[in-house]
Amino acid sequence: MKGIDNRGGTPATTGRALLVAGGLCALAGLAGYLIDMAVFMGETRNFTPGGSGAAAWFAALADNPGLALRDLGLINMAALILMIPVYAAAAFLHGRERAAVSALALAFGVAGAAAYISVNPALPLFGLGEKFLATQDEVRRSALVAAGEALLARGEDFTVGAFPAFLLGELAMLTLSLQMSGSRAFGRVAPFLGLLGSLILIATTFAMTFTPAIATSAMYLSAIGGLASMAWYGFVAFHLLRPRKGPVTA
Repeated sequence: MKGIDNRGGTPATTGRALLVAGGLCALAGLAGYLIDMAVFMGETRNFTPGGSGAAAWFAALADNPGLALRDLGLINMAALILMIPVYAAAAFLHGRERAAVSALALAFGVAGAAAYISVNPALPLFGLGEKFLATQDEVRRSALVAAGEALLARGEDFTVGAFPAFLLGELAMLTLSLQMSGSRAFGRVAPFLGLLGSLILIATTFAMTFTPAIATSAMYLSAIGGLASMAWYGFVAFHLLRPRKGPVTA
C-alpha cells in the first residue's frame, strides 16, 4: 500500500511536506516536554492539583508568569496542538492500511486538543490576574478571585474537569501506537514506546485525578510514562523526517 504517491491528485511533494510538518511538530513537542521536565526538576514551589486557590495563582503569575503558566498547563496545551499534524502525517504515511484506526487516532487527538483548550485556565487566569493586580477595590478583587476559582474548578490539570481532555490525548497516542505496531513505517521501537508511555499515562491520570491519596506516587510513575512518551516523540520525528526515495510502502 502506497503512503506517498500521485494517485487521487495528491502530489508527492505535498505528501512530503505533510510528513516534514508532522516530524517538525513532533520535535517541537519533544523540546517542549524536555523544557517542562527541566523546569519541574528545578522547581521549588508545590502546587498540588486542585489544592491552590485563585489568589495563590494570581500571586504566582505576578511573580513569575512563565513558570506559573507552565504549572497551569500551557506546555501541555501546546503539545496537544502540535500532535495534530503528527497524527495527520502518520495517517497519510500509512495510506489505506487500517485507515479507520488512523482516523480514530486523529479524531481523538483533535478532540483532546479542543477539549483541553476549552477548559484550561492558564490564559484566562493570567488575564484575571492582571486585573486583580491593577485594582485595589476589595469587592472587585473578591469577584475576580471567584471568577478564577470557577476557571480552576472547570479545568485545572489533574482535576475532574480536565480529565476528559487528558484521556482523549492519551487515547490518541495509544491508538496511533497500535496502528504503528501493525506497520513497518515506524519500525518496532516506536510502537513499543508509544504503547508503554500511553498506558502508564492513562493509569496515572486516573490515579492522580480520582485518588489524591496516591497522587504523589502516581506522579513518580508518570515520569516513566513521560520518558517513554518523549522517546516516542523522537522516534516518530525520525521516521517522518528521514529521507525517502520514491513512494513509501507502509
